[in-house]
Amino acid sequence: MKSVALSILGTISILISYALVQVSLMALSEPLFILLILLFIYHFDKFRSKQDYTSLFLLSIWASLACLTRYTGIVIILTGIILILTHQKSNFKKKILQSLVFILITVLPIGIWIIRNYFISGTTIGQRAESSYSLSQNLRFFYDTILLGIYLPIQYLFI
Repeated sequence: MKSVALSILGTISILISYALVQVSLMALSEPLFILLILLFIYHFDKFRSKQDYTSLFLLSIWASLACLTRYTGIVIILTGIILILTHQKSNFKKKILQSLVFILITVLPIGIWIIRNYFISGTTIGQRAESSYSLSQNLRFFYDTILLGIYLPIQYLFI
């Protein structure tokens, strides 16, 4: 009983959280992107249990829409391929066929969009401002954030 009440309380607190409400009130693509990722995860679970092409099609559609919503969604295509190849019980030939169908459905819309962008603006993903940081500075930021921010505190736990 306590876990049900805590689950409801946790869900409500997330739904009315200041950060999520602020992002949702603005015309940003993050809430839609998060929804599409969640739908991708949900339909991958359905695809894994059913292993039918309808589930694969829906899985591919959510991945494709996530890519169209945010260009960083391209990573979900690689994730989908890895999940199809590693979490399926079917034979290798069927896994490859399912991966190819997944790639075709997910890459086609983003490919058309990139071609459209090229004809309109002469660039594939739009004009971008030059970075104010060099590659070495960005690598240093990465090192400080990831390696020092995650691994170093873990080391202190064992000292």
